[in-house]
Amino acid sequence: MTEEEKRLKEEREAKMRAERELYEREVKAEQDKPLSFEVDLKRYFACDMDMENLVFEPSKEHLSNAQKDAVSWLMKVAGSIYCHGQSYVNAEMFDIKEHEEVTLEKLLQLADSIAREKGIKSLQDTQREKEEKEATEKAKRAEIFEEAKRTGAPVVLSSYTTDCINSAKFDCSMDIVTVYAMPDGSTDSRRVHAC
Repeated sequence: MTEEEKRLKEEREAKMRAERELYEREVKAEQDKPLSFEVDLKRYFACDMDMENLVFEPSKEHLSNAQKDAVSWLMKVAGSIYCHGQSYVNAEMFDIKEHEEVTLEKLLQLADSIAREKGIKSLQDTQREKEEKEATEKAKRAEIFEEAKRTGAPVVLSSYTTDCINSAKFDCSMDIVTVYAMPDGSTDSRRVHAC
């Protein structure tokens, strides 16, 4: 590779990095904005029938993790409608008219009473359980790494099955991947044919 080619490659990579950083900043700025919804009538074709449902159309594309959790909970409470390649919160059970706009906070208040009637845990309880589960998993992971450090030997962190990467060479369709916690604090994975 000539010096000119190297220089052009570095310029392209720098431009791509700058564009990616700009995109990530824009996404982060959008995620930080409050979320609202507009009630929209979606028409679609399903099961050989023309369908139409009122759904909550989000005001933005990029949601924060907390907003995603809230929308997921709303779908659990109110149901979801899948059309045009996207899932929406069903708006049929709420007393909100088409084209009316509602904030996430207001929608959560309305959904809370419906959740109680249906015996569904509140969003706060759901979030608390998620945080407790994450903390337990983090503590368990730390214990496994501590054991690897103490024993000086790899310790199994997790394992899962996946498609075989050499199925053309072997009569095999599945591999077992085992992830190990290493004594130095890193991870290492090993793949074994399941057949």
